[in-house]
Amino acid sequence: MKLVRFFARLIFGFVFISSGWFKIMDPVGTGLQVTEYLNAAHLDFLSFASIPAGMALSAVELLLGISILLGFQMRIATTSALILTGFFTLLTAWVYAFDTVQDCGCFGEAVSLTNAQTFWKNILLLLCILPVFWHRRHYHLVAPREAEWSFLGLYFLGAVGAGVFSLVWQPWVDFGDFREGASIRNRLEEARAYEPSYVTTFVYEKEGDEQEFTLDNLPDSTWNYVSTQTQVVGEVEQPFDFPVKDVYGNYVTDTLMHHPGRFFTAVLYNPQARTEAYWQELSQLQDSLSRHNVDLYVLMAATPDLADSLSLSYGFPMDHLLFSDYKTLISLSRSNGGVVYWEEAIIIKKWSFRRLPVDDLSVLYEDAEIVAAGVKITQQVVCEGIFLISMLLVALLRYVCGIVYNNRRRYTYLRRLAIRKQKE
Repeated sequence: MKLVRFFARLIFGFVFISSGWFKIMDPVGTGLQVTEYLNAAHLDFLSFASIPAGMALSAVELLLGISILLGFQMRIATTSALILTGFFTLLTAWVYAFDTVQDCGCFGEAVSLTNAQTFWKNILLLLCILPVFWHRRHYHLVAPREAEWSFLGLYFLGAVGAGVFSLVWQPWVDFGDFREGASIRNRLEEARAYEPSYVTTFVYEKEGDEQEFTLDNLPDSTWNYVSTQTQVVGEVEQPFDFPVKDVYGNYVTDTLMHHPGRFFTAVLYNPQARTEAYWQELSQLQDSLSRHNVDLYVLMAATPDLADSLSLSYGFPMDHLLFSDYKTLISLSRSNGGVVYWEEAIIIKKWSFRRLPVDDLSVLYEDAEIVAAGVKITQQVVCEGIFLISMLLVALLRYVCGIVYNNRRRYTYLRRLAIRKQKE
């Protein structure tokens, strides 16, 4: 039974840590997923709290996973984990039954699961946490209670700090469709070339018995035709799209994606939130890029009437003011007003709106493929490095605390035994 509990703790802790980690690395994306759940439950009036709620949920998952692995505060941790897992199981059962949400977002954009996979994943987690919960009173303290709470507090602060950094700047690592190194032109061509396969079955009835037949295996005349059913073969993925319009309402996606050479896009999924200082800095960036014969396009989730004021006030050419939808733009850049560097429709690098490359365009003199590869490697090293270091610290903490606290308990026991013998 101990072996079962050990592997149950290992699986549950690792899944919860991974889930919380990937989500807190992209708080804006997690907030979007929370909003989708709220909309499905007709609670869209709470969407203003999606990002903080997503960050809080991610941090709680991370801390519960760490607590279960370390054996910290097991009564509180196992009870909380059981309640949370039970809630997730019921929620995903509802999503699975009614297909209200397309992607659960359990691991952010790092891992995509179908609704069925998500439901059975939660069933597995429920089976893992139940034996741990039933034996929660059998776990001994690994460290003094004050030390356990202090360690968990430090992990909480680290998780929140990582989330705030990603929220203020850019996510530590991008797993989305518009990540660095992705060829959006190729993605569009693949999406447009996709043709789902269909299978048609014919339902016939004979003496109250209904059966399905294919076109190549139709029954004889003693059977009566009932109906025809057509189904899609395999899983149907959400089609990738990148809708972009000009000020006149014409789609210019293909024109933009076949732009020769290099260009930049400023991405504003909420342009009203940016101040005049930002627009002036963006205008300076346009001037700097124009001296290098590089175009800057401004992509906005707004109505075309905004183009006139931007063109008159800051000198943006009208044909460089483009429009798209909120979800597409927030997928392209998590930073409202951030800038994206492209070459041959391949995303090379991204900057936050807080760090526009106005005074440093050295990236234009570097090989674009090397820059994109460097960004991807850096993101991967940072993400995996922090995750592995965190896991190693968890293991080291468990080992050290076990030795120190057990030695302390043994010393206390021997001292009490010695005092008792002296009294006798």
